[in-house]
Amino acid sequence: MIRLLKIFTIGILLSSCSRMATRTIDYSIILDKNTTFCIANDEDKIGTIRNLKQLFEEEGFHIVPFEYASKAMKNRTINSKSEINRDIEKAFNIKNIDAVYSIILDYRYSKDITGLTYESFKYDIVSLNTGKTVVWGYSYTSKTESGKRTLKTLVKEIKKKLKK
Repeated sequence: MIRLLKIFTIGILLSSCSRMATRTIDYSIILDKNTTFCIANDEDKIGTIRNLKQLFEEEGFHIVPFEYASKAMKNRTINSKSEINRDIEKAFNIKNIDAVYSIILDYRYSKDITGLTYESFKYDIVSLNTGKTVVWGYSYTSKTESGKRTLKTLVKEIKKKLKK
């Protein structure tokens, strides 16, 4: 009986964890410390983008506003080693003009007296150089899962993709 109760308790604890399913589409892409990320979504009234940017920065990611990344990509030259591109990198705070990626979120949430939960949470990482999705994923969350925990799980999953 006690053993069954322990198994049941562990099952409940594990079911409240956020799980991310992630799929890499382009294995030739290398995400590293010189990669610049931006979040394409506008801020929402629950602070998802603000909270996510903060979590990324705490984990050492280089995040710039989407507007900066977009303007840098519009003004870049084909020759990635050109002086113009180096000036653009400095002007828009881009580490490497060839490694700029946008994170696009698609989610639904609910908010009640217990807090915020995401009913669905999907993401795509898109190369701003090619316009192609290189990684995508979605979260399995439970109704007892906090929104903050879902965002932390996303950041950890993307961090796993970074090369040291």
